[in-house]
Amino acid sequence: MMRRGHSVILLASLVLQAPVGRTLTVPSRVRLVLQLDPRKGGALQPGELDTTRRVLQRRLEEFGAQDVTLQPAPDDRLLIEASGITELGRLERLLTTVGRLEIRVTDMKNRFRAVLPDIDGALRRAGVRAPSPARAGGLAPPFLQRNKASEAAPFSSLLFPGQLPGEYLVRETQALAVEQLLARPEVQRGIPSGIELKWGTNVRVGPGDGYRTLYAVEQQPILRGDEIESATALRDFPTSQAVVNFELSEQGGRMFERKTGRHIDDYLAIILDGRVQGQPPVVKSPIGRRGQIELGEKQLAEAQDLAVVLTAGSLPAPLVVVDEQVLGPSPSARMVEPWPVWAAVAAVVVWAVVLVVVARGGLRRSR
Repeated sequence: MMRRGHSVILLASLVLQAPVGRTLTVPSRVRLVLQLDPRKGGALQPGELDTTRRVLQRRLEEFGAQDVTLQPAPDDRLLIEASGITELGRLERLLTTVGRLEIRVTDMKNRFRAVLPDIDGALRRAGVRAPSPARAGGLAPPFLQRNKASEAAPFSSLLFPGQLPGEYLVRETQALAVEQLLARPEVQRGIPSGIELKWGTNVRVGPGDGYRTLYAVEQQPILRGDEIESATALRDFPTSQAVVNFELSEQGGRMFERKTGRHIDDYLAIILDGRVQGQPPVVKSPIGRRGQIELGEKQLAEAQDLAVVLTAGSLPAPLVVVDEQVLGPSPSARMVEPWPVWAAVAAVVVWAVVLVVVARGGLRRSR
């Protein structure tokens, strides 16, 4: 339940995926080389490079890395060395996640739905035809309501109304076709001014097929992630789920409270790196400076990674890891080798037990 000054925002799925694999047996010093994602093209500008170094440095510190060095390398690359690393795969995901967070209101007036007939008409005039029922994946399952008049429409016949304003469902088998249509100028020109379309992270299962979520949202965010001053991950004991408590700047809190006060009973799309996370929650009362993000059944490590990203801020551009090396155990790991120590402790315990048993046996015989 949302209360004034405190929000509960559900993120059912995150771009930061569950940390799996790529673990090291002992804390080690690693070297990573990062560069701008080639798909973006170009190079980081001087100001962007400074921001990138500052954000990465803070993420490494929040992650618990030790003896961090971060310096430029040839070909506009960044060289990072850090000690105390065991979860290498998790660290790489943390350093390459852009982490751009926005909160936007969904298309509450269904402006996008209203222009679908015009978009269909423009596509038909351009020679685009609606897919046949076989290509479209057959009949819709009972829980999806279709507009009979849109069956022959090139675009709207691929969209199913969702459960809230601005939400649509697209068959997994038709997601690529929808993406291709969204890139066409006829569709782009038809989208109302001030509205954008964003894919969601949710995949819903229906009879015989899966469905991806697509959201029409307002173009102007009511909150950006750079207004977050701090974030902390913890396990909520009453619900046993991982949560992230965050606090906005004083100015950001006042702005968020004022704007959410204007959108009571509206739905907020939480967008991380361009994708809507989970199902948008509804605003029940003005939301102030403090809030909480519930991650459902996600692991605590995912909540910790999200807290690190929100605290350190977003990267100006996506990065990729082009080289990695494990340089060896960290100095602290070399000083105390865990297995020999535990083996020695186990041997002492075993010998102590043997001596006690022998001593007790001798006492019984003497009696």
